[in-house]
Amino acid sequence: MRKMTFPAIVVTLLFFTFAFAQIEITGSLETNNRFRATGEKEVTWNENTLSLFFNSNFSDRAGLYADIRFVSAGKSEKGNIEEYISSGVAYTQPWDVEFREAYIDIYGFPLNNIDLRIGKQRIAWGTADKFNPTDNLNPDNLDDIYAFGDHFGSNAVSATCYFGLSRLQAVYIPVFTPAILPSGEWLNAFMGSSGIPDSLLPLISHNIPDDRITKTSSYGAKFSSMFGGFDFSISYYKGREDIPVVCSKINLTQAGPPIDVSIEHPEKEVIGFDFAGSIGKLGIWGEFAYNNLKKVRSVQIPPPDLRTAFTLTTSLTAGGKFTKYVLGCDYTFPNNVYFNLQYLHGFLHELKKDDLKDYFVVRVERDFPNRNFKLIPLNGIISIADWDKVEDTYGFSIGPGLELRPADALEINIGLFVIDAKPGSFFYHARDLDELYFKVEYSF
Repeated sequence: MRKMTFPAIVVTLLFFTFAFAQIEITGSLETNNRFRATGEKEVTWNENTLSLFFNSNFSDRAGLYADIRFVSAGKSEKGNIEEYISSGVAYTQPWDVEFREAYIDIYGFPLNNIDLRIGKQRIAWGTADKFNPTDNLNPDNLDDIYAFGDHFGSNAVSATCYFGLSRLQAVYIPVFTPAILPSGEWLNAFMGSSGIPDSLLPLISHNIPDDRITKTSSYGAKFSSMFGGFDFSISYYKGREDIPVVCSKINLTQAGPPIDVSIEHPEKEVIGFDFAGSIGKLGIWGEFAYNNLKKVRSVQIPPPDLRTAFTLTTSLTAGGKFTKYVLGCDYTFPNNVYFNLQYLHGFLHELKKDDLKDYFVVRVERDFPNRNFKLIPLNGIISIADWDKVEDTYGFSIGPGLELRPADALEINIGLFVIDAKPGSFFYHARDLDELYFKVEYSF
């Protein structure tokens, strides 16, 4: 975890406080804890986060926004006695600073109907609930797998042109940034199809595109409007896949591991369409993303004495043309019972047509506003890898929860995640990771 000195933090806060006299500061303080429900019942997550949001419209033509988060991991670093003694607080109290967003808005420039946004910014595309196949501009943050849908901002220039009920947004991102991957068994869930043993992970090289504009830059455009009471948009993105893809060369003359393994971020184009609206009290939405991903292959090299009889064997790791999509709906029944259901075809890490699986995301909750709590009897995701063999390819992470509101702006969440899966399911590598969670958040 990266360290930052206390004086540096003070300087940062003073800069934002004094540089803009009319700045508004809001934020939240969150403590997030999870415990393994089975086995050794170890602590799996212990994180405290102070989030500060700076907002200032220092004139009617310009404004500033920043999102800075101070994160305490809650666990001491592991190392030797020398590091323990010499590092002191940094060793026993590790923490980090996440510079999520920091941008300047310029309104009505260069034309009255155009707004510019320059700096590190979150550019969220798509209408589905957290699972957005058209949302490709910012790197995914998968560090906490249960905060799915989280992204970091990107250094970018965004221009939005307004005309009537419609708008056209154009975005340019100079430098590519890869996704932040989860750790442990959740990493194996995302990269499990690569067939790379855990012992080889330190030997795998990570190929980041070089600094040439044609290699590292990305861009996109989105047209948004309304029709028949529905919001809709059409989008285009050209850049790279932020989830890495394994590329390997295997020497069959050796009984051991691959001799050359790397992870890459292939180029891709995405054409997207999404919509959202309601029919009566039923909210509905949909999102479609046609992907054209550069193909990445793995190669097997035959033994020298057999090369006259056998040719190189290649297999497609990722790439090609495929479509991911999401369809969803929500409805509030009498007595404050809320139901949310989404159907997904293709998860985040599934990057070729034959790998696309089906998922159902469901949430049922009942709010008791007069008693300041919310009961969540069902919340989670179910996967089906093969509809002809459902009993052998299913997987799920699902469980109940309880939200308490003992005071204004204060929430306490308690619940359980239960995981089970068969081989071939995304959840198979994490099938033993049942967890209890306890989270407290205060907003100010």
